[in-house]
Amino acid sequence: QGTVIRYNCLYEIGDEPNNPHGIYFDDAQSGQTAYGNLLVNVRKFGFLIGGGRDNVVRDNIIVNAGQRAIHFDARARDGFVDDGWYRSIRDRSNEQWRALDAMPVRGPVWAARYPSLARISDAFDHPDDPEFACNPSHNIVADNLVLDDEAELGWLAEAVHRFSRIGPNLACALDEDVGFVDAAHGDYTLRPDAPVYQRLPGFLRETGGNIPLADIGRL
Repeated sequence: QGTVIRYNCLYEIGDEPNNPHGIYFDDAQSGQTAYGNLLVNVRKFGFLIGGGRDNVVRDNIIVNAGQRAIHFDARARDGFVDDGWYRSIRDRSNEQWRALDAMPVRGPVWAARYPSLARISDAFDHPDDPEFACNPSHNIVADNLVLDDEAELGWLAEAVHRFSRIGPNLACALDEDVGFVDAAHGDYTLRPDAPVYQRLPGFLRETGGNIPLADIGRL
């Protein structure tokens, strides 16, 4: 909970036969934030979000992801309601439940730092409650700029749309001018008059209109 992934440039990641993802929140990982990242030519998914809760993915630039810019599934919910891999959550005697029960996550200190934890429900007979632990709830996927052949954001499960906020985002064709200074030569800085600012008014608002690309990487 509380991890922030920001101001990274992932460029030309992977090669056959290895096709990695760019940023991966695995198996219901929750409470993560990723913003201000530039992903170019990542061989598989730019972002793979594995069904978690309270994740924020915003203000990222994803160019030419090999399969999808963003893939957000509902694997925890699917694994529970379909009696699949997540069915073990029903067994409150297992090691994970014992470890959780030993931590005061609903106490005042935890509730102040991670208020979402105090709201999570373990009522197995109410799987459609947004606060039920397995549901991909309270995520935000917004203000991301995507360029790819299909001009598509990616694929997000129905349950993600149902329980979270998706958009606005902007998906464009690879050859569309969104305002990069010189993408052909690797400069993804945005011009002051970049069309993306008009088409996606909230984009990079909190970072002054640009990802600090000149400060990323080894000096």
